[in-house]
Amino acid sequence: MRWLRWAHRYFGAVIAALMLVLAVTGGALIFKDEIWRLRYPSLSESLPPLGMGEHAAAFRAIEARYGQRLRMVRLPR
Repeated sequence: MRWLRWAHRYFGAVIAALMLVLAVTGGALIFKDEIWRLRYPSLSESLPPLGMGEHAAAFRAIEARYGQRLRMVRLPR
């Protein structure tokens, strides 16, 4: 019975530490946008809206640079 109490105590401590890491990193993900704005203050500046021509030119430049390796383009929110 003594070994069971010992195993329960130490396995519980390890599992609790892992759950704490998951909780802290999950909490950080909730505030991801705010963390990015703190690290890069220029992200909080609003940009002028782009027209269809500017979007098309940007996509052509991306395609010219990456070619067939391009699988996906993620646009900012």
